[in-house]
Amino acid sequence: MILVLMILGLIILVKGADLFVDGSASIARRLLIPNIIIGLTLVAFGTSAPEAAVSIKASIDGANGIALGNVVGSNLFNLMFILGITAIIKPVSIHVNSLKKELPFMLLVTLMILFLAFEGNGDLVFSRYDGFVMLLMFGMYLYSMLAIMKKDDQNIEIDYKEVSLFKSIGLSALGILMIILGADWTVKGAVWMAELFGVSDLIIGLTIIAAGTSLPELVTSIVAAKKGESDIAIGNIIGSNIFNILFVLGASSTVEPINLTKDGVMDMVILLGVSVFGFILMFTGKSVNRKEGITLMLLYIIYILYRLISAGAF
Repeated sequence: MILVLMILGLIILVKGADLFVDGSASIARRLLIPNIIIGLTLVAFGTSAPEAAVSIKASIDGANGIALGNVVGSNLFNLMFILGITAIIKPVSIHVNSLKKELPFMLLVTLMILFLAFEGNGDLVFSRYDGFVMLLMFGMYLYSMLAIMKKDDQNIEIDYKEVSLFKSIGLSALGILMIILGADWTVKGAVWMAELFGVSDLIIGLTIIAAGTSLPELVTSIVAAKKGESDIAIGNIIGSNIFNILFVLGASSTVEPINLTKDGVMDMVILLGVSVFGFILMFTGKSVNRKEGITLMLLYIIYILYRLISAGAF
């Protein structure tokens, strides 16, 4: 029953995000807002809305492990599992100049959260001040991406449903309600599952919740890879990781400070290591081939098994 509640929560969450994007994008187009703005805001938020909703709800409920584990776990899932399976389908190459700037930035913000975790009086915590810093950087990131795309004269094709204004508003409202409800069920199910199996909520956040909330990114990247749009696939992964750290973790910390454990910090160190590894693969080699994709997926499976075994889940 607990597992069913959590799975239903994740399904409602992902579908709610999809409805929100359809409705909001339609409204934005009617207001003559450019595609580039819609793509950098509404669509970007839509794919990461599950992570945002779950982490913020978990932070409000005091489930710090889920709030942090969801972000770190989602980023690891993106960099290892999604990038791995994408490369297996078709080797991923980097061509767009903006992505070459996003890669180092992703590495920088991953390093930054480790600094913020230890910064201050020595307590392991993401304070409201830390959250504000992340959100400020997120705003700067969106602004810089907008400037880069305008300079490069890039446009973003938005796939949205043409519906009436009334229906668009209804879709957006329904999407938001589903996101809220789905997040509530997911967090409750995760907390109950952690208690049932006698593991920390961090472990549940790192594994089941992280994989579930990353489904939009997984689907988007697989579809892009099959179409040969490697730039979209890799851009989706990198953009999602930056969004998760700066917006999701930033908003969660601003709502309620997140106390960290040594295990949580160690997971962030591993995320930094994986980010460096991904940076080397993508930036120096300018591509990720099938063998490297298989390696990434195997490393992810090994990591998850290690965390579950060390937590006493087996």
